[in-house]
Amino acid sequence: MPAGANESLPSTASVSSLQSIESLPGIPVTVADFDFANKLVRSCSFEEACAAIEVGRFVWIDVDATNPAEALRVFEKLKLVDPQTIDSALKGEPSTQCSRFDDYIHLVVSGCRQRGGKFDLERVDAVIAERFFLTLHKGPVAFLSGMRRDYRSDFLRFARSPSFLVYELWDHLIDNYLSVQKVMEERVEELQREATQPFLANMVGTLEHVLQDLLVDRDILSESLNLYMSVVSHRTNAVMNRLTVVSVVFLPLTFLCGVYGMNFDILPELHWTRGYLFFWLAVVAIAAGLITFLRRARLL
Repeated sequence: MPAGANESLPSTASVSSLQSIESLPGIPVTVADFDFANKLVRSCSFEEACAAIEVGRFVWIDVDATNPAEALRVFEKLKLVDPQTIDSALKGEPSTQCSRFDDYIHLVVSGCRQRGGKFDLERVDAVIAERFFLTLHKGPVAFLSGMRRDYRSDFLRFARSPSFLVYELWDHLIDNYLSVQKVMEERVEELQREATQPFLANMVGTLEHVLQDLLVDRDILSESLNLYMSVVSHRTNAVMNRLTVVSVVFLPLTFLCGVYGMNFDILPELHWTRGYLFFWLAVVAIAAGLITFLRRARLL
């Protein structure tokens, strides 16, 4: 609810109505009176809390509203906060929210408690005013119990203003969720050990066998590729060897053809009667000699 929504709400001075409440049947209440100047804190009654507020000290009022009807009746007489705020605190579900009013700020936070194998949310409504800090909840709350246990020592050590109670509230709320998170992690690990680990162990053995088979197959394929490349290289060398032999044989023959194919007028061998026969005899002799040489050199 935005600021200004409860303009008719009495100021904090109206807490003198606490004097009219002699007892709170069925409603567990804890009241703490803080004197920041003298570093004093004490538990007190509602009547004493009223006197402390009137002299300018700060009071923390913690109310267990397990009996919503009785709690609503009491708060209507006290008139500390707007009735809508009390109604929301008594009927609302666990959530997180913040509302600003003219005289106070209304915070809603939710703690967590483990109950067997389940986790339950615990709603706490906190009202922060100039001279009082009101916490309202139903039943015991885990992180509020820790806050009531530690706030006195923290007050004496470092508290300088009422804002330290807000710090205490958030600090213990965070610790509450961290402890719940740790419990959840342990449960997850236990579940993994009981349900998942045996199957994962079997799967690890299967995967290791598959991995070994893949490595063997990879080696076989690698060796096959190397063998194929060797065969291709050998065939290429054989072909190049044949081409080399042919080139060696025909090179001198090509030379002879080039010489006797020249267009000179004076070329003595052209006028020989048996010049053509001599040419072929030379060709056969050269070719036979080269082939014999290549065979003896194991090049053919």
